[in-house]
Amino acid sequence: MNTPRDEVSSFEARLTLARWYLDAAVCAQDAAIRDHLARAREVYEGVSVGLRSLAAPAAHRASIEAQLGDLRSRLEEAEAALA
Repeated sequence: MNTPRDEVSSFEARLTLARWYLDAAVCAQDAAIRDHLARAREVYEGVSVGLRSLAAPAAHRASIEAQLGDLRSRLEEAEAALA
């Protein structure tokens, strides 16, 4: 069984992965950009859904929510630039 600390670490790792995909999209060209953005969006959506059931202290939850908000902004900006 995962502890709340394990769950928080898992969420933070997934957010890092999504940021990595966004960073990779900046360096990519053509279809690779769309692929990286799609993967970042997929991770973002998974974290968003999972956050609803996250059993973590309020401070950790607030940190993840803030990171998720930053990620959402970056993702929307990158997708808009591509359109």
